[in-house]
Amino acid sequence: MMKMRAVNMAVFVLALFLMAEYSLQQSENDYSVMGLVLSTARNERALNASRLFKPNAAKPYVDISGRRFHLGTINGVLVVYVVADEHVNAAITTQILLNNFRVRGIVTYGSAGSIDDDSLDIGDVVVHKSVAFTDLWSWKNGTSGNGLNFGDFNYPDNGVNLLGSVTFNKVTVYSADEQKSLFWLPVDSYYYSAAEDGLKDLNFTRCASPICLPNIPKLVLGLKGSSSGSYISNAAYGDFLHSNLGASTVDTVSAHVALTSLSNGKPFIVFRGISNSVRRGTVSTTRRQTSFIASYNAMLAATKFITLLPQPRLAMAWEK
Repeated sequence: MMKMRAVNMAVFVLALFLMAEYSLQQSENDYSVMGLVLSTARNERALNASRLFKPNAAKPYVDISGRRFHLGTINGVLVVYVVADEHVNAAITTQILLNNFRVRGIVTYGSAGSIDDDSLDIGDVVVHKSVAFTDLWSWKNGTSGNGLNFGDFNYPDNGVNLLGSVTFNKVTVYSADEQKSLFWLPVDSYYYSAAEDGLKDLNFTRCASPICLPNIPKLVLGLKGSSSGSYISNAAYGDFLHSNLGASTVDTVSAHVALTSLSNGKPFIVFRGISNSVRRGTVSTTRRQTSFIASYNAMLAATKFITLLPQPRLAMAWEK
């Protein structure tokens, strides 16, 4: 009899444990949240430095597939943020976020390089209208009328180059409603309008010890961003992307997050702080500071933006 009671008690305790686990999983999915996708650990340091993120007291984070998803609020808005890393990792991490939480929309922020010195200075924040994968190439033996001809970059004289040329391909966007091929992936029009109206008076920082930028950082709306598997630091290629494709920034994350969001039917928006100029270069001794300023300013725009959106009735559910 005693053994039977012990077995029954063990089963009861196990059932309570499983119910608690189920309840926890349900609670993580019961309330719609804003998904905040950070590019690098530097972006997380900027968020932590601001002290705007308030972790959930009962469960501040969840580890899934090697990623840590932080649960909490920013200015009263329920959020889950994750450091996505770069390249394909950004797409995978965004998909894991969407699979495990009831996400209303995706906000991604981080730093980028400028290939548009007429419009952008170090520390500025860009709200992109669209982003593209600019490393989806068809590599050809000869020249291309509307692509990148390597012979055009021979030095000192242009001519034939055995590398031939490349043309830029569209990416296929799969969604529940349709399948289509796009080159430029558009951010959500409602999100863009909200940023355009609500962030115009936002003030940014220009200093990170021991330097201060000579310019006052500003918000720049409507530009296009280039994403690829390689970070672009080559001035000639940066000029080509700007002159021929109309891109103004380069990074390794934005298009991956955009494609994943579009495929899942989720609205998204991209904020990129300018950390360096591909065409002019950046002094190596100040690169760490300028990168932090860029990350911090992008964070300011992203965190302010999420407060501009209508909030669900249960938006305070994770508040302490």
